[in-house]
Amino acid sequence: MKELVLTQKSLATVRQSLIDGLTIASGAKSSATYYHGKDEQLKAIQTQIKSLYKLSKELPLIVASQKGATGKFVAEVLLNEFQNTLKGGACNIVNPIDWYDNGLSDKAVLTALNNLGENGLPYVLRLFVDLKNAKVNNERSRKIVLGFIWGQDNLEFYAMKYRNKLAEILRHVYGKKMTSVLLSIAGKAANVGEFVVGNEKEMKILNEYILRYYNGEPMKAFKLLLFIFKKDAGVTYGATEFPLLSEYQKAKTDITGIKSVPEEVLLGLISSVRHPQYHSMWSTKIQREATKALIRKNVTVTSVNQQVRQTKSTAKLGVEKTVDMEKATDFLALYKTGYETRFTDEIMSAIDKLADKKKIAGFFYQNIGIIVDKSNSMDGHQAESKNTPKAVADFTARVLSKSATNSCSIQYTDGEVTDLASSFIGLLKSENPSKPYDAIFILTDGYENAYDGLTNEVISIWKAETGRNIPMFQISPIVSAEMGANVRKLGSGVVTMAINNPAALQPQINARLLEIDTKRWLENQVLALEAAPVKRNKKISINA
Repeated sequence: MKELVLTQKSLATVRQSLIDGLTIASGAKSSATYYHGKDEQLKAIQTQIKSLYKLSKELPLIVASQKGATGKFVAEVLLNEFQNTLKGGACNIVNPIDWYDNGLSDKAVLTALNNLGENGLPYVLRLFVDLKNAKVNNERSRKIVLGFIWGQDNLEFYAMKYRNKLAEILRHVYGKKMTSVLLSIAGKAANVGEFVVGNEKEMKILNEYILRYYNGEPMKAFKLLLFIFKKDAGVTYGATEFPLLSEYQKAKTDITGIKSVPEEVLLGLISSVRHPQYHSMWSTKIQREATKALIRKNVTVTSVNQQVRQTKSTAKLGVEKTVDMEKATDFLALYKTGYETRFTDEIMSAIDKLADKKKIAGFFYQNIGIIVDKSNSMDGHQAESKNTPKAVADFTARVLSKSATNSCSIQYTDGEVTDLASSFIGLLKSENPSKPYDAIFILTDGYENAYDGLTNEVISIWKAETGRNIPMFQISPIVSAEMGANVRKLGSGVVTMAINNPAALQPQINARLLEIDTKRWLENQVLALEAAPVKRNKKISINA
């Protein structure tokens, strides 16, 4: 990178847009909230992304590359980027030569894509389906999509679990004609039983569309392709080369001894009237319940997080399975199980230990006070986000308490309404004079019932009377459509953050440094993108 082209004139605008963008990125989800519908939330997110893009096309990607950015935000940024690839856009931050000619643009896209993948592969596949629906299929998007799919180390598993979706994506990317050509070449090789290519033209096609992206043996790629498109009649999957697909082949006639095929895949097989065991294992309600229990008992679920999430349904099926709660890495899985069943000592211990693992290294504050909003609105939307906001708030409070290097005091709101002002006063009363607060964190969605703006008044009066001006952070587990996908702020006396996952906490706090030196912060982000070990033709794990 030569240098930023950011002008002093545009610095203030960029600074505020970045602060808003980072807040939105950390809290943005398109699911409904207590106060807003799904469509309202999504529209607000899209509007904010377009606003960032209009200011400078690099900004959305820089924000989407930050750790803690929600899957929905990153996906919408990437969709916007791919849709506008051919239209271009203004580079007002980075020199266009660096952004385009030196490959920074692609590095930013790939870094954001890997960031999206950390939210889970379904997020990436949904993005690729959105590209199809938006009729985006330029050279850039095609190479990136193919590189991501064929570069997956666990492609056999994904091919089995997301078979139809992968076929839909690849058919779009390849086009109907090229899909047919590739399947024909793969089919001929599979019939012969070895890697045989008819002519130079076919070899060129294979290299262009598959082999340049795939690290394994060509024959394995051919068989995977045939499987994905359900053109694998007569193809044999050896247990050594294809441990999962060989089991899948057995399950097509007998599901009783299958252990490695995902539960949902087995249920899809047995629920088809064409399956040989349909009439004996699925045709009646009693048979279905017994079969579900058998599958749940037999199938080995490698993800502890999924095991935890299945706790209620496993018990309902009458199946006993031992789950090591403390190995879970998804705090929402633990909370979901707690809300569905009860918060046992085992679950609470697992939550506490996970919070300790997630504590913020090098946390700035020694003695902190925390207020947690437990009002009705924190329950979230009953259908789409039930209990999620209060779970995020509770776990974030635990992470903060473990991050404080000296002491922490926590105050919870009382009752069904939001009375943060009373909780603030209660927090002050619990302050240890020998360990005064050097920061206060208020975990709330920002909706006050007693009355709107009261908390800000109380904070202002306290500051004026005591002369103390310690940092006040309002951390919201949601963003609000009415605020343009931003946080509904309590008042001028607090710094707002949106946190959908405590992983975003440290980046959000660090991001406040950009208020001091925006240009330097941007330079650091661009340099990090420049150093990121990502390529179009191969997915490489990065820690950016």
